[in-house]
Amino acid sequence: RSVLCKGICFDPIDIPDNDSFICQKCFNIYKADHTTYPQSNTLIGNQPLFPIQALVKIIFNLKVQCKNRNKGCEWQGNVSAIQEHININCDHQDVACSNDGCNEILSRQKLKEHLLNCDYRNESCKDCNLILPFNQLEQHSMICPKLKIKCSQGCGITIERENERKHIEDNCDKTEIECPFKELGCGLKMLRGELNEHLRK
Repeated sequence: RSVLCKGICFDPIDIPDNDSFICQKCFNIYKADHTTYPQSNTLIGNQPLFPIQALVKIIFNLKVQCKNRNKGCEWQGNVSAIQEHININCDHQDVACSNDGCNEILSRQKLKEHLLNCDYRNESCKDCNLILPFNQLEQHSMICPKLKIKCSQGCGITIERENERKHIEDNCDKTEIECPFKELGCGLKMLRGELNEHLRK
């Protein structure tokens, strides 16, 4: 075990005046706040500390169990494979949801189901195809330009929201209009749907 982290020493280096080993990564962090080597009074100098290659080979061939064995993982293998197992394959390893905004942390075996139901999963609007987090779709539907709506004047026509104004101005039977013969003296107004009857009279 490493003197500092007490874990597997993946990159062991030899420490002067000490029979113990330490991880290169741990030592780089340690020496930022210390002037002497761990477990000795020897001052930390500028001399390079080299990896112990023979020890690396021995360590990498040691047999270990997964750190998640208490959660049900039965994996066993060489030290050289433990990181890949934990980072990629272990179903019992806690991982964070990959969706932006979601803070859920759960085991890898539960992640697939979570991603299918996560409130922050990306979904496309069925009307305009804009991709949004699932929990924003309902709010988006209140302004979606492609959503089909009933004319707000009650004519019964269904149109895309972005076309409603043009529909009301040019086609809606419930829009009030003036008689086309206003300049000839007719001052009456009527709904567009009543225009033909008005003209007939």
